[in-house]
Amino acid sequence: LRATLYLTVPTKMELDNGTATFMCVAQQFSPKTYAFKWFQDGRDVTNAIDKFDKSEKNGPVTKYSATSILQISAEQWKPNSKIKCQFEHKAGKEEKEVEYTDCGGEIALDVDLEIVPPSSKDMLKNRVGVLKCKASAENEGFTKITIKANKNVIANKSADEYFQNRKTVELDAPINYEEWSNGTEFTCTVEHRELAEPKEKTFSREN
Repeated sequence: LRATLYLTVPTKMELDNGTATFMCVAQQFSPKTYAFKWFQDGRDVTNAIDKFDKSEKNGPVTKYSATSILQISAEQWKPNSKIKCQFEHKAGKEEKEVEYTDCGGEIALDVDLEIVPPSSKDMLKNRVGVLKCKASAENEGFTKITIKANKNVIANKSADEYFQNRKTVELDAPINYEEWSNGTEFTCTVEHRELAEPKEKTFSREN
């Protein structure tokens, strides 16, 4: 079984404290034998720490997970620096690479934003429906999610307890047939601790 590989980047808060920690997680692989390798700007790095395993038996197959942690000084994680984690395994080699992008001192975080429109069936039958906004990122740290209709806020969520430990957040907004049919522009906006500025996506029904 080939591993699924994840690589996390340091937060701005950690960098402000002088360190940069990268966590490379390999999940659901079999057999157990493996090796992690780290590279910084193409050069081998050998001071990774804290490798540990967990296993999960699923029928006849035991699936394993392992983690390797690399910590460097914040000064070494600078614009255009690249860190790569390589996971070597019998089922195949996997690798992930991250690059520091200098955008106002923040790390560029990839946030996937999706707007799910209401179903035409709901709109035609009930004259109301729900527009859903979904956002996901590799790291937790979302702080706010908002939906606007023609620049007016119609739904928002910013409660700390909702966002805690979440890498995916969602928000629903009820909309009526009139808003739906007259080409109203809906905008979904999310804020994340690792984003230099909010990310937004717009949607309007095509007639």
